[in-house]
Amino acid sequence: HESLDEDQVDSLLGTADFTVFPYKRTQESVSGAVRHAMAANSLVVATDIPIFKDLKGSVVTIPDTKINTISNTILSLRYSDNTYSSLLAKQHKWTFSNSWIKSANRLLSIIFQ
Repeated sequence: HESLDEDQVDSLLGTADFTVFPYKRTQESVSGAVRHAMAANSLVVATDIPIFKDLKGSVVTIPDTKINTISNTILSLRYSDNTYSSLLAKQHKWTFSNSWIKSANRLLSIIFQ
């Protein structure tokens, strides 16, 4: 199988209204894939597990990985433009606040206090 380069991934994610991450428990501490989808402006739906705890309030969380839970969540969000737009705005704000530039500036201010 051939891997996609980062520009191709960004392009594809940017066309998606939603990106779903139905993870079960994992030993990972964070998910780079979720952050990639957020940066591409695709509304993220993720299971409510520790790997996503720092994103709480910025992504849509679901309690489990059952197909009914996922489909019902997407359908309810899809048909509520205000909710979809509001959640996407929160996600965008989180992405901007946690960008490399913002993180670098915070680090520099700590170093050069």
